[in-house]
Amino acid sequence: MNATVEDVSRKEGFSYASVVGTLERRIDASVDWTLLSEMDMLGPDEIALKKGQRNYVTLVTGRFRDGEIVILGVFPGHEKAEVVEFLRSIPQRMLQKVQAVCCDLWEASIEAVREEIPTARIVADRFHVARHYRKAADSLRKQDCIA
Repeated sequence: MNATVEDVSRKEGFSYASVVGTLERRIDASVDWTLLSEMDMLGPDEIALKKGQRNYVTLVTGRFRDGEIVILGVFPGHEKAEVVEFLRSIPQRMLQKVQAVCCDLWEASIEAVREEIPTARIVADRFHVARHYRKAADSLRKQDCIA
């Protein structure tokens, strides 16, 4: 039994089989790249399945020129080699059109993008920028209060 599916089942009041069936019917295991238009932005982001347990998955979204945003992949792990492997699964004709990659400040993702899509601009997502800004401002505030 998958603990994540079991958790969703319990929280939402559906049977385990219903959750698995929905996932199998609604989520494709692979991307049919021929159905997608030109992609101008990628967004890799790692997610901890259990906080503090070091159990990560990486979610990759793509924004296309028509404005559509699509989940391109969810894969276990968040290390550079895993991100590189996923990026290499994207056809070169599409990677060449990627203008920017919006990601958090996880160095493994940044390095993978620099290697595999060297022409793309790397943009830090605003959530992480805001978090670092708030942390720095709070630190200054505390120093000011002590002085």
